[in-house]
Amino acid sequence: MKLRPVQRLVFDRLLGGISVGDVVVLRGAPGAGKTTILTMVHAVMGGALLGMRQFIEQVAALDPLAIEEAFLGMLDEALAKDGLLFVDDLHLVSNIAESYDFPRTLLLDAGLTAVLGDAAGQRKKIVFATSADVPWSIRRRAFTVEIGDYESLLVS
Repeated sequence: MKLRPVQRLVFDRLLGGISVGDVVVLRGAPGAGKTTILTMVHAVMGGALLGMRQFIEQVAALDPLAIEEAFLGMLDEALAKDGLLFVDDLHLVSNIAESYDFPRTLLLDAGLTAVLGDAAGQRKKIVFATSADVPWSIRRRAFTVEIGDYESLLVS
């Protein structure tokens, strides 16, 4: 798989972010290549790569309202096996958990605070990819790499 120049630049920045931080966020618009970049970084660095398929399988085994438990359980299980975890499409989970009519708003943020604290204490790293804002518990700890348009990345 070949990366476009802007994706290559983001790929390199993401590798740098992982080398210095324990929580990294890859942000970009839908279709910008987040999954492609995440998959290629995973191929280079190893670890576990989780996406929505794994999340849906986890939710299916629990109560439909147990969105947070399914997501956090999936993260805990992967971190128990690997020191580096890649999580694609975070926005799909956070959109549900932070919905105005979801009865357990902010529970995802509390759970993520615990997971991120445990991971940092064990010197494990987590990379999230999203096309939306990330929960505060991640944003306050994360090194963020953004996929912008080609011109803005070449100028910066």
